Amino acid sequence: HEYLKKSVGVWEGKMEMLMSPMSSPMTSTCTTTITSIMGDRYIQCDTKGDMGGMPFIGMGINGFDNVSGKFVGSWIDNMGTGIMNGTGEQSKDGKTINWNFTYNCPITKKPAIWREVDTHTGPNTMTLEMFTNDPKTGKEFRVMKIDYTKKS
Repeated sequence: HEYLKKSVGVWEGKMEMLMSPMSSPMTSTCTTTITSIMGDRYIQCDTKGDMGGMPFIGMGINGFDNVSGKFVGSWIDNMGTGIMNGTGEQSKDGKTINWNFTYNCPITKKPAIWREVDTHTGPNTMTLEMFTNDPKTGKEFRVMKIDYTKKS
């Protein structure tokens, strides 16, 4: 729970996204507001920006499950119709959470895995890297990276 509280605040992000491993990266900016909810048991992440020139809005809820000993999270956004659900484990140095999310791929119409690595790179900086498998080759590639700077 202490790790999650470190993320509370308003963050400005510089985003790079790839639609496929061979595509050129699209760049944009976003603002993510992270608030503590339910007596500091969870955090709510509200993100606004644009993706490929289209408005993007997303919301996530993350927490730490004392029973499983893992971080738990869900994500929804206006680009899809499914809910991503996942679990994460903290690195030994306490700076990173490695997540594995499941979702229904809109291209293959099958369940898929989304891997995410959240790293606190400094007291007011963090990076999110997101990976998925290319539907054509099955090979993992980095689909998105967001470098965040805390504004408040």
